[in-house]
Amino acid sequence: MRIIEMNLTWKGQLLGGNVPTCIVVHNADAKICSVQEVHQWHLGNGWTGIGYHYFIRKDGSIYRGRPEWAQGAHALGYNTKSIGICLEGKFMVEVPTQEQLNSLKDLITDIRSRYKDIHVYGHKELNNTDCPGIYFPLSDIKAFKNNPQTSTTGGTGVFAELQALLNNAGYRDDNEKVLTIDNIPGQCTLSACAKCIVKYNANNAFVKWIQNRLNSVGYTCGIVDGIFGKMTLVAVQRFQRDKSLVADGIVGQNTWKKLLGL
Repeated sequence: MRIIEMNLTWKGQLLGGNVPTCIVVHNADAKICSVQEVHQWHLGNGWTGIGYHYFIRKDGSIYRGRPEWAQGAHALGYNTKSIGICLEGKFMVEVPTQEQLNSLKDLITDIRSRYKDIHVYGHKELNNTDCPGIYFPLSDIKAFKNNPQTSTTGGTGVFAELQALLNNAGYRDDNEKVLTIDNIPGQCTLSACAKCIVKYNANNAFVKWIQNRLNSVGYTCGIVDGIFGKMTLVAVQRFQRDKSLVADGIVGQNTWKKLLGL
């Protein structure tokens, strides 16, 4: 899953302190719109900028709005305890695309890897609105569960990608066993990661995975190119400080543990 970073310009400072306990799904109430347009609409409301944390276009591409740590502006009474996801479209008169729904499920899976037991709501379940619309399959999305695989080659998702990288590079768990690719970041995955130390100036697939992961949780690395340069170093150090780790810029066991959400 790829999150497209927009580096939006905010009006004033975003407020922190968001502690997500739920995901709130919205529609843009516009058949065609971009994240930049939504950002401008919300600036026009006198807000700091786009009120959602993520925006999904009809082709399935996922864009970052506000970082997850920032309070949202999308659901009255829930902006300090939720992650807002908006889909391009007007679902009172049209249905979302399959690409959007697939990306929404991938995004929900990724968010659940960081916030355990987080619940999914449609905006209309929390506030007096029709959003996300009568043609949005809310019951299906609410019923969606992560589907871990048991095969050593059949899992999908951000952690399955890492597990495959570790296997291919020869990193094993503490019992020297090949990892099961199940997209579940447990102790076996962590023990293999602990043997993979990633530092400044490295250039490999692990750096690319780390860049994608940091970008997805609000620590911008710039271009995802697999090169551990200065922007990636700064992002790693910021992440480490926020997780009460030694901010040495080295991705070792403790930093891997936090990247895995453990």
